Amino acid sequence: MNDRLSKQFKRGDIVLGKVIEIEPSKALIKIEGCEPVHIIKEVASTQEIESIEEVLQLNRFYEFLVVQDYSGQYYNYDELYLSLVDLEYSRSDSRLEQLAAENVILYSKVVQFFDYGVLVEIENQNFLISNIHLKTEISNQKLVGTVIPVQIITIENKSKYYNYTTILASHRWAVSEKKTNQKLYRDGDIVIGKVVELNEHYALIDVEAEKLAYINLKNISLWAKSCEEVLHLGLTREFIISSIYHNTFKTLGLSIRCLEEKIGSVRINQMKEENVIFYPEAIKENPRANGYMVRVEGRKAFLPANHIKLNESSKIDDKALTKIPLEFLSSSHYSNGLYVSNSKALATSKLKQLQIGDLITGKILAIKKYGLFVRTDKIAIAVLLHISEISQVSISSEGLKNIFQIGDEIKAVVIWMDIKKGRVAVSTKQLEVEPGDMLKNPQLVYGNAEEMAEKYRSKL
Repeated sequence: MNDRLSKQFKRGDIVLGKVIEIEPSKALIKIEGCEPVHIIKEVASTQEIESIEEVLQLNRFYEFLVVQDYSGQYYNYDELYLSLVDLEYSRSDSRLEQLAAENVILYSKVVQFFDYGVLVEIENQNFLISNIHLKTEISNQKLVGTVIPVQIITIENKSKYYNYTTILASHRWAVSEKKTNQKLYRDGDIVIGKVVELNEHYALIDVEAEKLAYINLKNISLWAKSCEEVLHLGLTREFIISSIYHNTFKTLGLSIRCLEEKIGSVRINQMKEENVIFYPEAIKENPRANGYMVRVEGRKAFLPANHIKLNESSKIDDKALTKIPLEFLSSSHYSNGLYVSNSKALATSKLKQLQIGDLITGKILAIKKYGLFVRTDKIAIAVLLHISEISQVSISSEGLKNIFQIGDEIKAVVIWMDIKKGRVAVSTKQLEVEPGDMLKNPQLVYGNAEEMAEKYRSKL
């Protein structure tokens, strides 16, 4: 496997190549317009072979499929290679899709059984027919060795991020006279079900399938200690199908938690965009991660301990923390999962009370070449006084330290805000009575600050 193909072809191309060298484990293929490349035994046949010579012959021409080496992603390279196996599977899928389109009934031999279905071979591929797609009174074990009718079904899976076709095999569809009334279940479907059996650890749900569906406590809730805290007998509600072969004695695996997370994800994205401040639905300490797990909109989020800001008199416990305001941290803070912050929520809450034109008082935290960072108790965040907003008379970056010192108290007017990013810009230039007052006598500017701030607001 090498990058020679990557320079000439793309994934999915079918190329014609001649075998110019052959060994038991690999063969060298000459393709027009490309340097010779190897194909290894493991991708030369869908059957188990001891030597590649069982499939390829010297000086013969064959078609090959150009495929991507996905394992190379872990080693920071992205290469293409030749495969006969993938070519056969690609052609096999095309034939199966054609059979599905024509509603052709196939007869396939059952080669293996499981509690949740049977295995058949079609077009050199193994297909698992789940119990929900079997319609027979014979046990799965006794079906082994028998030939059963099978119909191929294709499902188009489309979303914003992917587009692919799933190929399924169904015995029930092949023997049913009213195929149009058959329900085809798949992962991610939302179904209406009624609770018909319930205990502490799991529940059985009637979704009008041939067999009862199954849901366990983990898929009901991460917070409840018993299924009975969430469900009760006779309850009818929505569920989402989380798996088809979820359990060895049932066919459909359901989930409430995944459904809530799916709906909650939409709401959470909206909350992030709008900087919504919220209170957690539940909270649990996670000492190993130095923080707390919180539940919001049916999803889990992590609250780092260093993002909690409570009064000294407040006791940090699960009950107290459910009453503190939180806000989502953006993905730029953390790359994986959902993270929330109490300190950011408090800062945002104060920031929303601020308006352009307000006069603020604070102390200089840092002096940079481009301006000053000022800390104000009113909003508890650092605001920027840019060098261009200090005075109507320009000042050099070297001159800043001659006029200002860290810790100096300063007054300024708010001229710009970005609540989403938590940024505020202020100006003393707008408070000057005469150009250059901030450079000559800052205290004079601060003395007239209220009057000048009012004039600035009137201009707005």
